[in-house]
Amino acid sequence: MAELLFLDALPDLTPIIGYTDDIGVLSFGLVCIATYVNEEVKEKSRQQIQKWFGEYKEEDLAEVEQQL
Repeated sequence: MAELLFLDALPDLTPIIGYTDDIGVLSFGLVCIATYVNEEVKEKSRQQIQKWFGEYKEEDLAEVEQQL
């Protein structure tokens, strides 16, 4: 574990401040992933949701789509 500490810009031992760099990296990653979500990916996701859960209401996915 000690060998991984050099990768962390701010130590997580510092309350709140230590996690800000982690949140920044995660946010950046999510934004990068979101740029690849196009209509083709959305359609494949809908098909997979239908396989896993059966019928679903399109309105249930509206909030997620709005966030993207």
